[in-house]
Amino acid sequence: MRLRTHIYSVLALVGASHALAGEPTANDWGPVTNNAQMAISVTSSWSRSFVVDTNVQPPQFKVKREIKVGEPFSLLVRVRNLSTNETLSCYNAWEPNTDLEVGLACEVISPSGKDLSPSRRIAGGSGNSAVARPGETTQYEFGLGWLCKLEEIGTYKITARKRALVAPKGEKAYVLTSNTLSVSVVPGKE
Repeated sequence: MRLRTHIYSVLALVGASHALAGEPTANDWGPVTNNAQMAISVTSSWSRSFVVDTNVQPPQFKVKREIKVGEPFSLLVRVRNLSTNETLSCYNAWEPNTDLEVGLACEVISPSGKDLSPSRRIAGGSGNSAVARPGETTQYEFGLGWLCKLEEIGTYKITARKRALVAPKGEKAYVLTSNTLSVSVVPGKE
């Protein structure tokens, strides 16, 4: 009985440490599609950070569960490659864009149920690819706060979709769907 209690305590601490570290747990990832998954979370305002070289330590983002009305924010997008033999690539334009191919399509539902999903499509432009080798996770920032203002107090639901492809071949493209993120918006400073 004591051993079982000890094991449960250790498991609870491990789970809490992942949550506090801002790392997605199993339920925070979207569905597996072609050996890949995507997860989103809210972070501070957009700094145009891309992780290109997976040998470089990615920038540390402060993941948030709530933001204040009018507070700048962005999405931290993580893509996990579960494949054992294919490299995954997601191209992203520098400017926030809701096109599946060069941006991130986001569905945003307000606390009152109103669809606030942004629509901003630009053709082409400069950008970069987030690359995940087999068994790796890559991440990048998406400036959703530039495209969508969260001004109603309460909990918003955000889901993202992104086109990914197997690199360098490029012939195998598919769409990843993220977890559905709940973001609380609270009153800001008066």
